[in-house]
Amino acid sequence: MINKNFIGWLNENNNKDLVKNYINSVNKLNDQKIVKLNTDIDFHNYIFYFFLHEITSYKNLIYFRLYDLSSSLITLIEKKNYTSAVLICRAIFETNAMYAFRMERLTKRIYSKKWRELYMEILNFRMLPSWKIDDDINWEKVFPGLKKFHINDAIKCLSLVGKNKKEVAVLEKKLFEHYGKMSEISHPTQANRQLYVFDRDKMDLEKNNKKVFRDNFSVNHADKVVFSIFENTMIGFLSLDNFASGIFKNVIDDLIKNKKSLEKYNKSSKSKDDIFDIQPVMKETKKLMDKDYSPTEMVKEIIKKSYRD
Repeated sequence: MINKNFIGWLNENNNKDLVKNYINSVNKLNDQKIVKLNTDIDFHNYIFYFFLHEITSYKNLIYFRLYDLSSSLITLIEKKNYTSAVLICRAIFETNAMYAFRMERLTKRIYSKKWRELYMEILNFRMLPSWKIDDDINWEKVFPGLKKFHINDAIKCLSLVGKNKKEVAVLEKKLFEHYGKMSEISHPTQANRQLYVFDRDKMDLEKNNKKVFRDNFSVNHADKVVFSIFENTMIGFLSLDNFASGIFKNVIDDLIKNKKSLEKYNKSSKSKDDIFDIQPVMKETKKLMDKDYSPTEMVKEIIKKSYRD
C-alpha cells in the first residue's frame, strides 16, 4: 500500500497487519459469493423451502454488496480520495448494521415459531427500501406489512451485544458517534473544509504588518480526521467476517430444526389465510380468477388496485 501516512498511523496504533487482514477478508468474501442459487422445492413443505431460499438469497445479496463496497476502499485510500473513501465506509457500516439487524429479527421469529411474522419479514427483503416513499405504489393495499426501518434501529440493535446496560449505553454512543462522523463528511455543511484546508494566521496584529489572506490546501490535512474512520471500518469488517457467517448458520440451523413444524403449517388452512392477509392484493387475484378473468384482464385490474390514483 502506497499511502505511507495511513500505514504509519496503523503502526502507531499497533495495527500494522490490519490492511493485510482486511484484504484477505475481502478476497474470502469474493470466494463465498454465489452466482447462481437454485433451491429444490418439495411442495409438501413449500413454505420451508421458500424461507430457506430467500434467507440464503438475502445473505448472498449482502455479500455481493459488501464486496462491491469493500474492494473499492483500499484503492481510494491509496489515491487519497478521502471523501469517496468515507462514503464507502459509511455504506459498509450501514450494510453490516442492517444485515445484523435483519438476521436478529429472523432469529427471534424462528425461535418463537411465528411463521406469519417470518413470512412478512422475508417479503421485506424483496421490497423497495422501506425508508423511501414510493409515489406510485399504494403499499397499504399491496403489502401493509412493509417495515419502515431506519439505520438508527440497526445501530441500537448492534449495541445490544454489551454485557450489561452500562456497556450497551457506551457502545451505542460510540456507534452513533462513528456514524455521525461519517455522515458529517458525507453530507457536509462546509464542503469538508476540515479535510482539505489548514488554517494559518492571516496577519500579525502586534506589528500591524501587511495583511495576507492565506489558506493551505492539501488532502494530508485530513489524516487525523479520516484515518480513525478507515481503521474502525476495517476492524468492524473483520469482526463481521466471523459474525455474518455465524449468525447465518444459526438462522438456517434453527429453520431446519423446525422443518416438521413448518410442514404442518404449510398444510394448514392458516398458512393460506396468512398469505392472503399479508398480501391483500392476492385476495383480489383469487376473486378475479373465480370470475374467470383472463390473465391480461387480471393484470390490468391488479395494477388499478395496486397503484395510487
